[in-house]
Amino acid sequence: MSELCDLQIHINGQHTFFLSEKILSKYSWKLRKIIKQEKRRTQIRRSGIEIDDFPGGPDGFELISRFCYNNGTISITVENVSLLHCCSVFLGMSEKASPVNLLHQTEEFLDGVFYWSWNEIVTCLKNCDPFFSCAESCGLIQKLLCSLLAKIAQNSDVSLLSFSSSSSSSSPETARSLNSPVICNGSTSRKAWAWWFQDLTVLSPKIIEHFLRALGSFGSHNNNLVLTRFLLHYLKTALHSNDGSIRYASTEYRGLADTAVHGVVLMGKTAFSCRGLFWC
Repeated sequence: MSELCDLQIHINGQHTFFLSEKILSKYSWKLRKIIKQEKRRTQIRRSGIEIDDFPGGPDGFELISRFCYNNGTISITVENVSLLHCCSVFLGMSEKASPVNLLHQTEEFLDGVFYWSWNEIVTCLKNCDPFFSCAESCGLIQKLLCSLLAKIAQNSDVSLLSFSSSSSSSSPETARSLNSPVICNGSTSRKAWAWWFQDLTVLSPKIIEHFLRALGSFGSHNNNLVLTRFLLHYLKTALHSNDGSIRYASTEYRGLADTAVHGVVLMGKTAFSCRGLFWC
């Protein structure tokens, strides 16, 4: 029995897992490398391995352990794919480690993102928040936002949306890969475009910032009436939750507030009235 649990792994200083070195290293080249390095430095069987900043913490590592102990298989869903994907990237669970690898399985699942429902995309984006840095660096946030923008384009008045291959605040590579729908300026009724406003209020300020950057409308680049009205609604909702609390630190909303101000000042009297400025 001791051979099956010959490895201690401490995750984010929160939880310790007792697992089989052979089973885990079979699917992770990074873990295999860490174990090899630790064996040279100290007695690994006593102290174990420390892994910090692991995506999803103990919950994420538990999913990875299940994958390894189940011979490289796990049920992938919209609810867990973002976490599984980031964990697989973090641990190098690619073909370099095994032909049956988690990275390929999650990538294959994510390839169908354009066929997901609107709610599934929003849910997956929201689930990225606890490990946002990892999701951003591996391109997952960008992929999900691209699909989100496509859904808005498909379900909005055609006069509101056009496609652009460039963005004033994005690199050429990002703009080309997104090929994102850009919400255009112009007057229209509230009914034509407000359907997605409330749904996006569940997303964190960081994700909303990336949403705006993908459209070239963050900060002083914001000259968009629709996005300005969305930001006013988002900020008002964030600051007036049911329990009176703010979900994120007030400093995280600063960039979004500045973006909204730029939009209001630029549009001025042509788009906003004092009475209707903060409608929701």
